[in-house]
Amino acid sequence: MSAYDDGQLVRDTSSKIPLLLGNANYIQWSSSVSSLLLRKQALFCLKSEPLEDPSFHFDSMDPSDPSTIPTPLTPTEQARLAKQNEGLGILLQSLSEAVKNAVSAEAQDVFRPNPKLLWDELFTLYFQTTGHQISQLYSTLWSTRVPSGADPLPYLGAQRATMAQLRQSQKVEDQQVAYAMLHALSDEEY
Repeated sequence: MSAYDDGQLVRDTSSKIPLLLGNANYIQWSSSVSSLLLRKQALFCLKSEPLEDPSFHFDSMDPSDPSTIPTPLTPTEQARLAKQNEGLGILLQSLSEAVKNAVSAEAQDVFRPNPKLLWDELFTLYFQTTGHQISQLYSTLWSTRVPSGADPLPYLGAQRATMAQLRQSQKVEDQQVAYAMLHALSDEEY
């Protein structure tokens, strides 16, 4: 279930994903989407090659020719395919019309879901490593705080996504990652 609210795509009660409008909000958008996919255990779909759903080949199957009948997916593959489809759905629903018009039809094809292809195209189109954007990433990283008593995993997941973006543009030491994560915890937590 989703609805639009002040330029935000509202998912469940705990998640707001901004619509990707272009270069101006790519960093914020990608961090929000990565964090949501991490919580939904679907982050892998942005980096791994997609599984193909054999049910989409139903029209080309010939019951008299066993070679045309695809091998059924294992339960693990079915779960992975479901997460892959969920990942593509989240990505597509969080794109503005202008952005949808800028990416290829292949990347948006719901009958051959490939969230990795869409993610890579969006990165190529909208990620620009500028000093301002790098400073925004560091600001996000160091201003993230986990409220006392709150589950730290979503906050640390968002930090991990921010660090991944920083690492795409420059070398970031593991020690910096550890310090940032410790900084995010409240004084009572550590």
